[in-house]
Amino acid sequence: MIKVLKVLFISSFKDENLRAGQYLSPSYGLYRMSSYIHRKLGINIGVFDPDLYGINKLYDLVKSETFDIIGFSLLQPTLKNDIPLMHSISRISPSSLLIAGGQGAVFNIEFLMRFSPLKIIVKGFGEFALEGILKHFDRTGSLIERFGDIKGLAIKNNEEIYNTPLSLPYTQEQFEEISLAFDFEKVPYEEYWSFMEKIYSGAHLKIMKNENMIHTIRLITTSHCPMGCRFCSSTHFLDNAICNKQKMISLSPEQIISLMQRAKSAHPGVESFYFCDDDLLQDRERIYKFCDILEKNKEFKNTTFLCLTRPDRIDSELLKKMFRNGFKFIIYGVDSFSNRVLEDMNKKMSVNDKKLLIRNAVIKTLEVGITPLMNIILFYPTVSYNDITETIETSLSLIEHGARLTVYTYVEAYAGAAILEDKNLDFVYEEIALNNQLIQIPKVVLPKNHEVRKLAEESVILRDLLIPSILEAYEWKGVVPHPLYGLALFLAVYKKLNLDTSKIERIIQKVMNFKQEKALENPLANKLEG
Repeated sequence: MIKVLKVLFISSFKDENLRAGQYLSPSYGLYRMSSYIHRKLGINIGVFDPDLYGINKLYDLVKSETFDIIGFSLLQPTLKNDIPLMHSISRISPSSLLIAGGQGAVFNIEFLMRFSPLKIIVKGFGEFALEGILKHFDRTGSLIERFGDIKGLAIKNNEEIYNTPLSLPYTQEQFEEISLAFDFEKVPYEEYWSFMEKIYSGAHLKIMKNENMIHTIRLITTSHCPMGCRFCSSTHFLDNAICNKQKMISLSPEQIISLMQRAKSAHPGVESFYFCDDDLLQDRERIYKFCDILEKNKEFKNTTFLCLTRPDRIDSELLKKMFRNGFKFIIYGVDSFSNRVLEDMNKKMSVNDKKLLIRNAVIKTLEVGITPLMNIILFYPTVSYNDITETIETSLSLIEHGARLTVYTYVEAYAGAAILEDKNLDFVYEEIALNNQLIQIPKVVLPKNHEVRKLAEESVILRDLLIPSILEAYEWKGVVPHPLYGLALFLAVYKKLNLDTSKIERIIQKVMNFKQEKALENPLANKLEG
């Protein structure tokens, strides 16, 4: 019989305002593991989100109860907060075994074992390794003696790291087992929805074209994206844990419908489902069949669907079918409108003119009535002035037609991404003070060309000066509208390059005057001139 252990999971800790357009949502991975372990072993695992409930409540919880295991879900961008948090938890509960998993953990094993109190890092899908840890928890001896035969672990052994054998590639049956165990009743979605309703007003949602999207439940229906873009680490996440390359595996359309039915039964207020798979349309036939089921089953007639995919996955027929069945929003990994930069990114597409393919995909999406959101990385490490202006000009023309935009200024330095193997890269670092020692974590990758780097740095500074002026000009109250961050950066770049900014100002005017039937006189020009 398995001892009834007390286990607590802690979500990654942002400890700051959300990015423009970002939503605070439950940790899908932690709740999936919690659900799986409860089904398999009958152990209840608590999940705590410090961004939702506050750090002081977490400390009070850890002080009031004795946990055998405390686990952390780590992301690269939140390590600056997660590492000090782990030290605090270790001081409050020194007898707890601290473990971690997630992309921020598995690609930073040596760093974390040196600078954090973690004892075990779990690679790949955490469900199976965690099951083994819980089964063997009462063994005596060192951590290696207790857990060394569990596959997919990194264990701290004094000042060294012991890696247990790798797992075999995950199977379809294993992926279904962990995915379908998800217990939606355990997730406090309503608390997250209430939290977001206090941040985004109706006006903000309308600007973002996110009406009726606060009450959203995320679903993950595929194992990973295998495409291997150079700046992406998630494509290597499972390969890091197994002894071979992981093939993409996915839930069937019928299984997706079953998850949605269970989610809706547990949370009747849900209005939309967000498929946050890196690429939902890897298997197009699966989505055709999913839409066929939706068409026959009117249970989700008034439900909205959102997803991520690549521009080369779609055509007009598929888009029309998706639109008829509730898909209203597609996030495209566009990244650049320069063919040269797209090649540098290892954007694998079966055409020479990738820019044209991407542009046409966005236009087709708009034509059927679905809103496309284009994710752009403006200052990729190999970018030139021409690449920058080409991407801005093409983006602006599509925004004028109704597309939305998210602009990432730089490549974020995700450990495990192929681009970080380039030894000539320069970074911006985040610094953490620990035990009178200053440690650095790479944050973003800078452009290699120093003139382009200077343009990027100055443009970011100018953007942050422009945004308050724009908000004042349009008498905007509340958080900054999401589209404004990207447009303001474009505006700053063009001002620095002494290029005509009238088109950008006109688009900002249209965005900020969204309530008006007719365009108002532009109050922005005089404000910016001043």
